[in-house]
Amino acid sequence: MIKTEQWEELILLGVNLSSYQQLDTLLYTVAQESIKVIGCEGATIYIKKNNHLEFMVAQNKVLEKKIPNLKHNFQKHAIPFSNESIAGYVALTKTPLNIPDVNLLEPTTPYRFYDNFDKLYQYKTTSTLTLPMLDNQKELIGILQLINRYDSQDKIIAFTQEDIFIAQYLASIAAMSIKNTMLNEVLKSSYYETVERLALASEFRDLETSNHIKRMSEYSYVLWKKCGGDLSEAEDLRYAAQMHDIGKVGIPDRILQKPGPLTPEERKIMEKHTTIGGKILEGSSSNLLQLSRIVALTHHEKWNGTGYPLGLKKEEIPLAGRIVALADVFDALTSKRVYKPAFATEKVFAIIKEEKGKHFDPHIVEVFLDSSKEILEIHDRYKE
Repeated sequence: MIKTEQWEELILLGVNLSSYQQLDTLLYTVAQESIKVIGCEGATIYIKKNNHLEFMVAQNKVLEKKIPNLKHNFQKHAIPFSNESIAGYVALTKTPLNIPDVNLLEPTTPYRFYDNFDKLYQYKTTSTLTLPMLDNQKELIGILQLINRYDSQDKIIAFTQEDIFIAQYLASIAAMSIKNTMLNEVLKSSYYETVERLALASEFRDLETSNHIKRMSEYSYVLWKKCGGDLSEAEDLRYAAQMHDIGKVGIPDRILQKPGPLTPEERKIMEKHTTIGGKILEGSSSNLLQLSRIVALTHHEKWNGTGYPLGLKKEEIPLAGRIVALADVFDALTSKRVYKPAFATEKVFAIIKEEKGKHFDPHIVEVFLDSSKEILEIHDRYKE
């Protein structure tokens, strides 16, 4: 009999799982919570990919005590839908399979237990409960396999009927959360690609290259993570940074592509690309485009208040704008343009340091200098 508090815990888990946006995080949570709720040693998750299963995640309380960073030791591999393996058999039949002891399977059993894992990690698998993760259309999303159920005396026992009932519920809510997360990842990937292509279009008019937007967006990504920005937004900034000059689509070619210095009047027109970019991107409900608007509008503001278009200073400038400002200047100075040669990186680092507290946020400058190795790796990786 399932107790009221168990149901409350399962319902709360279902709500929490539905909020996950990253597949890896979701899968590890499903595995960990399955171990906790059922009371077993390990959990493994396979995801359906075309006509096979792909091993994704394994958690094991016993092995984690012996092997540091256990989850990084497992290699992803494919398992066919077939009677050759327990997981493959369950994928074929879409029916839970409860085995009290995998080491006592009869030769006539229509599936096999492979002990490669046990031999590799000096582990002993005994009882297993393997379940199909089905969506509300009864389509297979993946396989959840639980290993070594133990009792209150830490003795390995077979999984019970109550365990099967709870595990089926877990597998069901996990299936829907995994399916939604996978769909969201596909949509987000398409969304990022669209943003990247829009950014590239603006750079073509400016006679710059896709490598420029790639470099400065990667610089921004590194700095955001190290400056205390919300990690869930780090990937968004990587793409929002690429939209920093989207407003240049509204600047005349005679100014945008001028090979020499701009006149004061031309400079004023050029500076309008920030407000044009802000106007293009305003009003969106998308977090990514909202962040892109902030970047487009504020990446020419300066820490001392002498920047444009709003003359913001210090923390009045959003963190994203402060970060992209530094990333953009560094890449512009280290890149060849029609009106100037590329400066040596040592010289540019010195210029950035000089502008600490003037053009740039002092803290971001320190983080940038401390991250010089990563910055230079990006610079070399995406050379023209």
